[in-house]
Amino acid sequence: MVIHPFPITEAQIVALFLGGILFGVHLVSSGYCIRALILEDKRPKQVNNINWRMLAVCVILLFIGALDLSLEFYDILKAFVFSVGKETPTEVLFDISSWLNVTKVRFLRSIL
Repeated sequence: MVIHPFPITEAQIVALFLGGILFGVHLVSSGYCIRALILEDKRPKQVNNINWRMLAVCVILLFIGALDLSLEFYDILKAFVFSVGKETPTEVLFDISSWLNVTKVRFLRSIL
């Protein structure tokens, strides 16, 4: 059985597609979570009865997921649309000194 290589360009596009699907699931579940934290019997909870720590964690995780997906989308755009000259999409995606890769690895991955 011959195993064909999975190039970085295809892997990034698949990752963006699956990340978009999973972010949609995360968005819907975060909506239900925020609704459960804020509402009680379809009425707003009183301010002192809201679990603010849990609400903050839910909103922060939603923000981190949205930021990660938007950085991934920009990375794909930069590689396939904005690459000029002799730079191929593979070279752009393998550039470890790019601020996108540094941000994703150093900041976002260390939080999660």
